[in-house]
Amino acid sequence: MAAFGGLGLRSELPQETAGRQPPRPSDPGRFVRTSENRLLRESWIALSLLTVVLGIAVGEIVISLVGSGVFVAGWLARLWGRLALTRLDVAQDLSQDHAFVGESIRYRMRISNRKLLPLPWLSLRTEVPEALPPLGRNLEPIGTPKMGRLDRLTGLRWYERLTWEYTIPLNHRGYFAFGRTALRAGDLFGFFTRERVVPTALSLWVYPPILPMEPLGLPTLRPMGEERGADPLFDDPARLRGLRDYQTGDPLRRVDWRATARRQRLQTRTFDPASSPSLLLALNVATMPEAWQGFYGELFERAVAVCASLATAYADARVPFGLVANCTYPGRDGTIRLPMGRAESQMIRALEALAMVDVYAVAPIERVLQEESRRVPQGSSVALVTAIMTPALVVALADLRHRGLPVSVVWAGTDDPPRLPAGVPVHDVRSALTGRRFYQPFAPGIPADAPELFDRPPGDGADGMPERRESLGSRWQRREEPPS
Repeated sequence: MAAFGGLGLRSELPQETAGRQPPRPSDPGRFVRTSENRLLRESWIALSLLTVVLGIAVGEIVISLVGSGVFVAGWLARLWGRLALTRLDVAQDLSQDHAFVGESIRYRMRISNRKLLPLPWLSLRTEVPEALPPLGRNLEPIGTPKMGRLDRLTGLRWYERLTWEYTIPLNHRGYFAFGRTALRAGDLFGFFTRERVVPTALSLWVYPPILPMEPLGLPTLRPMGEERGADPLFDDPARLRGLRDYQTGDPLRRVDWRATARRQRLQTRTFDPASSPSLLLALNVATMPEAWQGFYGELFERAVAVCASLATAYADARVPFGLVANCTYPGRDGTIRLPMGRAESQMIRALEALAMVDVYAVAPIERVLQEESRRVPQGSSVALVTAIMTPALVVALADLRHRGLPVSVVWAGTDDPPRLPAGVPVHDVRSALTGRRFYQPFAPGIPADAPELFDRPPGDGADGMPERRESLGSRWQRREEPPS
């Protein structure tokens, strides 16, 4: 296989692929248009028949043969064009559909011609996320937001298969869906063509980077610090803590008789509480006091990375945790909310949610905290990851603390951490983030640490749902000054 600029092209004939299991073909799609040269379509039959009659009339058999040849060739070309895209399979796959920023994946496309009719030319136009251009390839702009077009032009012999492999570097966090593939083929002369659209169901989650907890200086298991709680009401018999000497009132069923025989005194088993302390992670996606002021991409991605690191640490320690953010999922309404849990899938669900977080806040974080405070279990605590602090947020944190809900703040901003009411600790992680870059602007010429504006004030889209403002490329512009 020859590779050029991250692209591999492989031609496979049936005898070369015996025993291989190709990717499952995608939906065959639908035919959208049959294109024919109108002038040729209306004139080739009449002209060919006229040529045959003329040759017969003048007694020139050569002229009649030419007319007959044109007539037969025209019909064959028309039939060729109509059958060009039949029994043509398109299969696409990714080497992995979950990855982290900084990694690379392989994107493979396979075309199989399962008929005797060869294809002298075949055009493929695949919609690819604009943020994921393959190495060595440029994406053509299209009208679909956040998508580019990957073009290929090739030909296929009978029962031949072609495979292209692209290397895609993952430089941006997010949730990406690969679009449809438009196929276009026809006869040898290009007079009669056929088009087909094949839908693609490929999705990719690119997780934020995970930072080690030690440099961040965050208390992994006790976000509120060293605070001894009350004695538990119930113990979990499945969670053995250790042994201790027997005390008056201990149930006999908890006596460990083997340990008693070894130590020559009664030993009682002790267990961990039946309910472990749980934690609610709250992510504030806003980096400006007001939405019209724009956003700082670097501050936003810093906060997302810190939140992902905390979620991973709590999942590894099997601490029940939940996640909320004041933004929305792609194509949905409402804020992001992950219920409390400590199942093995909780970390994956949290990372998927953080891969989809949006820089545009659909609700103030203080309102999200007030709503979630009514749902968290008794004894839970709240850790707010934010890069900005507003007076309304300070009031909301003080109110939560006043109602007995432990609250702490993980400060991901670049300025000095703010002064908060008593009982609300602040964990400053700026020193651990110094020298790291988390954000790469999509639009060229914009510094990573420069504020950016949304292209227009937020509003409702055509479907009645709030429009998303994370559009790529030319939809961002540099912020010069706030509107008057």
